[in-house]
Amino acid sequence: MRRSMFHKLSLSFLWVLLVISVAHSNNLNLGSSVKIVNVTSSVATLEVSLTWENSWRDSYNNDGVWVFFKYRTADSPWRSVLFPDKGKVTGSFTVTPGHSGGETVGFILYRSAMGSGDASLTFTVDWTYPSDLNRTMFESNEVFLMAQGVEMVYIPYGSFPLGDGTSNKSFCTSDANPVEITSDAAVNLSALGTSDLYKLVPPYPTGYDGFYIMKYEVSQEQYVAFINALSRNEQLQLLPQLSGLSRGQYIFGKADVPDYRNGIVVSVPMTEGRAAVLDNNLHNDNTYGGQDDGRTLACNYMSINDLLGYMSWCGLRPMTEVEY
Repeated sequence: MRRSMFHKLSLSFLWVLLVISVAHSNNLNLGSSVKIVNVTSSVATLEVSLTWENSWRDSYNNDGVWVFFKYRTADSPWRSVLFPDKGKVTGSFTVTPGHSGGETVGFILYRSAMGSGDASLTFTVDWTYPSDLNRTMFESNEVFLMAQGVEMVYIPYGSFPLGDGTSNKSFCTSDANPVEITSDAAVNLSALGTSDLYKLVPPYPTGYDGFYIMKYEVSQEQYVAFINALSRNEQLQLLPQLSGLSRGQYIFGKADVPDYRNGIVVSVPMTEGRAAVLDNNLHNDNTYGGQDDGRTLACNYMSINDLLGYMSWCGLRPMTEVEY
């Protein structure tokens, strides 16, 4: 992979901490737990097992999984785990760290060689944990960890024409021709039929450099995991209706029945001092989170704020219009 949006102990004891599994859009599974396979006075080594179906790589592009971690203590909200290390994977897989603000916020895991089939691997990474944590807290299970994964597809780097020279307000040059994107350098744009002029300068993503996009829509299970990791105030910013909903009521559309196949339901109602807990219940019965409760369905009703909030939480960004 020549270009991408990502720039890059002996086992003395084993602790199993809390994990929240990921969505199963293509049967992606991060196992049942995040393991702490070693802890020193400053570093915790995290391990998670991944499997997913229909993994592939050909001579042009590949799929992969974006993996990121969150942590919390009993009296703190969920926070992002940031890494200095790119990590290690077992088997014929490669790991590429994803950076934001000079820190690694997650990792793309993908096949090292061409091939296809079900993927299975173990990912290990060292976390230099913050100073408000200590080894004793790990030993006494006071640190909780959550691993999440999003299936992705790599879009290869390369030149392409931007705009068609015909459609109203499509991208064009100042003389109304399609714009030829031939490098990641600055580019001048106009909109056909207007006098608008724009200049995109590095590092703005123009689509020439390779990048990853989500393979599937955000699932209802993924959205539930995201909302459940927010504080009460953060939940209310996205879903103000949560303050008035009771257990068993649906957060989108009609409160008492699933609307347009959205089965996200209140499991634990919000109170004055506590965030709500959501679950999936497409069957509208007394059993939540079952295989047929809509967990893998695309999450409709999402607003642009939902989208931006979810992607920020994942450590990702929306694609730009020129990438699209």
